[in-house]
Amino acid sequence: MNTTEEKNHQRAFIAATNGEYPPMIRFKFATENVHAFAYAYLTSIEYDKSGVVTLDFTSHKVVIEGRRLDALFGSLVNHQVISVRQQSVTDARPPTGECCVDGLTIKEIER
Repeated sequence: MNTTEEKNHQRAFIAATNGEYPPMIRFKFATENVHAFAYAYLTSIEYDKSGVVTLDFTSHKVVIEGRRLDALFGSLVNHQVISVRQQSVTDARPPTGECCVDGLTIKEIER
């Protein structure tokens, strides 16, 4: 990856690194729209090795589709993720071996 691509590359997720536990997690779509949820309302996380992480909050379901999601899943389980970002078609491709979020879906749970 050349220097220009490195500048344009944005990570698929940002995790807290100094021992803090963020109160909320932000989900940023390729459209730049953002939706945030409190970790306090996260009830379940499922990781399907085919490339899908599903988060169940009390009122919403978040589905993250991508590649190499192991580190993302581990950080979510430990409530360390500050934000998750969906890859845009104009983004530089991530380096080999790095997490990539291709799809992000948020649906309200019907009651």
